[in-house]
Amino acid sequence: MYDILLISKEGDGLGAAQRMSLEGCRVHVWIAEERFAKAGLGMVDRVQDWRAHAPSADFIITDCVGLGNLEPEIKSLGKPILGCSAVLDKIELDRALGMRLFDTAGVATPETHPFNNLAEAQRLRKEMPWQNGWVIKPSGNLSTAKTMVVKVETEWDPSLARLSPDCNGILQRCLNGIEVSTEGWFNGQDFLTPMNHTFEEKRFLAGGLGVNTGCMGNVVLAAPLAGDALTHSTVARLSGFLRQIGYRGPLDINCIVNENGAYALEATSRMGYDAVEALAEGLTVPLCDFLYEVACGTTDKCPLTDQAMIAVRLSIPPWPVRKPDQSSAGETLDGIDDSTLPHLFLTDLYKEKGSYKTAGGDGVLLKATAKGPVGGKRGNGPLDYTGAARRKVYSLLDSLSISGKQYRVDIGERVNKEMAQLKEWGWLE
Repeated sequence: MYDILLISKEGDGLGAAQRMSLEGCRVHVWIAEERFAKAGLGMVDRVQDWRAHAPSADFIITDCVGLGNLEPEIKSLGKPILGCSAVLDKIELDRALGMRLFDTAGVATPETHPFNNLAEAQRLRKEMPWQNGWVIKPSGNLSTAKTMVVKVETEWDPSLARLSPDCNGILQRCLNGIEVSTEGWFNGQDFLTPMNHTFEEKRFLAGGLGVNTGCMGNVVLAAPLAGDALTHSTVARLSGFLRQIGYRGPLDINCIVNENGAYALEATSRMGYDAVEALAEGLTVPLCDFLYEVACGTTDKCPLTDQAMIAVRLSIPPWPVRKPDQSSAGETLDGIDDSTLPHLFLTDLYKEKGSYKTAGGDGVLLKATAKGPVGGKRGNGPLDYTGAARRKVYSLLDSLSISGKQYRVDIGERVNKEMAQLKEWGWLE
């Protein structure tokens, strides 16, 4: 097995690290934020200095945007790297630059207008028709709550007021359609096959209500080996650019898709949370083997099941409203055992004397996963993509016990209808 180093800001990749540790790897995890000091203890090797462990690592993973500045230093060690790119960090954090990359690659985008400050954003808004509304997307590594979809005109000024006056970013016209992400894993020369599509729920509450958390859960489905219209129109078009910069790792493009086009909203060049956990549930090889071969550039296959893969995030209050009081850490989460652990990706927890306890970092305790076969049609209805997987994952979540546990109960419900629509439009096969 491998010696792996994970470099992190806030422990986003802890679930993947814990899984690779279960697979027999020695996983060293460095997390910059002090409030995550307990997260992962007893499950992985928490280290105080990542540089001390880098020379002996078989490969190195950075798990979030903003660590691309480490790329030259890590490459100087001659180590395989997964998901670390200064260029792609800039493209994700600089919204206007990301849109220019899409335009150069021939990927369609919504009507987009860059702004350098809020006064300019206000002027642009007044010069343009309202129509379906606008999305305000500030640049920088900000909370997902700072990206605001404004469909009611009277909400424009209050939304803009939530940002600092010198904020820069883009205004993007709202489009009607289906939100779906397409992801490929790049080996330095080309994308692995198959790619995959993700249907994600970002809002805290069922039905798409509440604050934008970034992710509450998702469903992942493998694309055909040869791809489909959606992969060919989006991610595949960035192959030349990724080859030029020598990137190895995942690349995801989030789109609004309708009968007229697939319009790219943003590109993400890191493991997606909670998509990577769902993907790991569906891999036919250990996660550590897959990530190592991608980092080394020695594989052209993404060995995925043809079943639906699902992940659901379990948290406790006060997430997502505010950070927890660390003095409240230490509450036991019951229900984790040898039968449930293979389908749990543990994050803001630590292990002590055989029990799993809350670590007080952010309150996102774990991601529960499952996979299930696609079912046949019921009468004239669409195929049932998610029914089997949903039953498994919610049975698993029901078996876990902790005060205040919270998760969305509708992850995957919209997939059947939206898959049928995307196929009717010709985007999927």
